[in-house]
Amino acid sequence: MTRYSPTEEPRVKQKGCKTDLSDMEQLVLDKHNEYRARHQDTPPLCYAEITGDDVEFMAQEWADHVGETGKFKHTPNPKVYGENMAWSSFRGEDPDPAPFYTSGMERWYSEIRNWDFNLSKGSMTSHFTQIVWQSSTMLNCGFSTSETLRRAYVVCQYWPKGNWGRQSEYAVKVRPPLGFVREGKLTKGGG
Repeated sequence: MTRYSPTEEPRVKQKGCKTDLSDMEQLVLDKHNEYRARHQDTPPLCYAEITGDDVEFMAQEWADHVGETGKFKHTPNPKVYGENMAWSSFRGEDPDPAPFYTSGMERWYSEIRNWDFNLSKGSMTSHFTQIVWQSSTMLNCGFSTSETLRRAYVVCQYWPKGNWGRQSEYAVKVRPPLGFVREGKLTKGGG
């Protein structure tokens, strides 16, 4: 396993999207795309190879680093990709990653309740906005545990990164739910 160095810059290159996904990768991709499909003009993501055309993802490396150190913080150099992280406690040994991925994604997307689509802004919504950021096309995730702390960690990275640019970009990149009407009313298909 390659160790992550906090002083290392994200590595830029890439092949593209994986076609032969594991069950866990498919679960993560499907859930992200389910959320994205709820929004106007927001294309689905693909699950990226670790090394692709434009970026080398480090989600598993970083999840392992967080699990080993117990320090729950974002990669120090997230210049290339966006990143969402979550942690949860667990009991027993060797937990199944699926419920932790699902729970993390549900918590991230639930921030939609704090987003004002009329004003294109919100408080505590960066996880949500990254999931639905219109121009993000690729996703790669990692999972790790800390036996000492009894915590499970989920790290998802997105390319191109979201939550970047002027406030005016949010109106373009964070598309309203299907059926949204500018006066603030949701019609059939919204929510």
